Amino acid sequence: AAASAAELSRETGARSSAVTQQALQVRDQVHQAVLEAAEAARAAAALAAELQRAVDECVKLGSEFTAPYLSSPLLLTQREERIQEVEADVNETVNNISELNESVQSS
Repeated sequence: AAASAAELSRETGARSSAVTQQALQVRDQVHQAVLEAAEAARAAAALAAELQRAVDECVKLGSEFTAPYLSSPLLLTQREERIQEVEADVNETVNNISELNESVQSS
């Protein structure tokens, strides 16, 4: 009976150790996931700020469409070029958001 109790104690200790190791691994994985989520949140905030700047620029460009633009082909051309630059910036930011989203979903 004593040998049986000692063997049971060893088995219980081994199982306890295995469960402890598994719990530590899961804890480390959760910690890593939290760090990655925090980094993704920082990146998303930076991208949101970029989009806000683009929105502000678009609003500015929209409010600048007044009589001087209607009478000046050069001003119209410059304005159209700036709109294209902002559009390219927005498209790049949207692509960055998509890549970030895919990265977060795959991890």
